[in-house]
Amino acid sequence: MASFKITAPVEGFSGVVGGVQFAEGEATVKDQPTLIAYFRRHGYDVAEVGRRAPRASGKDAAKAKTGDDTGDGTGDGTGDGTGDGTGDGTDDSGTTKPRGTRSRAAK
Repeated sequence: MASFKITAPVEGFSGVVGGVQFAEGEATVKDQPTLIAYFRRHGYDVAEVGRRAPRASGKDAAKAKTGDDTGDGTGDGTGDGTGDGTGDGTDDSGTTKPRGTRSRAAK
C-alpha cells in the first residue's frame, strides 16, 4: 500500500482538511484515491513517498519460514523437512521413508 505526502497550497498551514491533520503545511496519508483526488483538484501538491510490498499470509507465510513439506507433491510428505521435492516418500538418496509409523507397546 502506498503512502502520499500532501503539501498544502498555503505555506505553513496547520489544521484539518478532509479529515487529514496538516502540520506546518504537510500531511501524510495512505492510498485513499478519493481523498487524494480531492487534494489534487484543490491545488495541493501530492507526491507518492513509499509503497510497501504485500505481506505473505497463511500457508504462504508458513512455507517461507519452514520450507514446503506438506505432502502436496513438492516435498516428501513426511513433514520432517528432508524431502527431495518429488513427493514420492523418498529422500535424496532414494531411501523410502516411513509415514506415520507408531510404536506399539510390548505385551
